[in-house]
Amino acid sequence: MSHYQQGYTCRCCGNYHNELPMSYGRPVPDYCYEIPLEEQEERIEMNEDLCIIDEEYFFVRGCIEIPVVDGEGPFIWDVWVSLSENSFQQL
Repeated sequence: MSHYQQGYTCRCCGNYHNELPMSYGRPVPDYCYEIPLEEQEERIEMNEDLCIIDEEYFFVRGCIEIPVVDGEGPFIWDVWVSLSENSFQQL
């Protein structure tokens, strides 16, 4: 007997969806989770696609789209990429 469920409970809306999720990602770079909660507002500057930590670490969000055979659309993997300050300033 399998305990596998095809659906999932969405962390954004809290609802259960019967289909498999077609997008995964993190709302912030993993490095942000290492910063104590009470220090985050002071040390992290970010918007939906860009993040600067301690004015020293620079991140940009990207999407890797993977085609799905017989699917309605691609599988999307949201990723945060670390950049040098020089490369970040060129965005």
